[in-house]
Amino acid sequence: MTTHAILTTVSERPGMLHAITKVLADHSADIKYVDIHPGAPQSEVYLEFVLEHGTVGAVLHDLRSVPGIARAEETPTFGKIYGKRVIVMGGGAQVGMVAMGAIAEADRHNI
Repeated sequence: MTTHAILTTVSERPGMLHAITKVLADHSADIKYVDIHPGAPQSEVYLEFVLEHGTVGAVLHDLRSVPGIARAEETPTFGKIYGKRVIVMGGGAQVGMVAMGAIAEADRHNI
C-alpha cells in the first residue's frame, strides 16, 4: 500500500486535530505520522497515512469542506523527500559524532 502525505492549514482553535483525524477515520486511513506546527491565527498539520481503499482526492475533498480548514493539499512524504538520511540539527561536533557512531552501528546490523 502507498503512503500518502497531506499538509493542512487550520484555524488555531480546539478540535481541529480531531476534525482532521475524523475525516481520515471516515476513509479508513491508517495514520502513520503527525507533525503540528502551531501558529497564530493558523497552524499547519502534516499527516502521513495509508488508505486501504478509496483515493487521496476524496480525502482532500472532505477535508476542504471542514469548517476551520483553510487549505489541504497532497505533498511528498518524508520518505520520498529525505529517503534514509538522518539529519542531526544542533548539538555541536560531539553530538554529530555520537549520531555517526549510532548510524554506523545500525547500518552494520541492517536496521
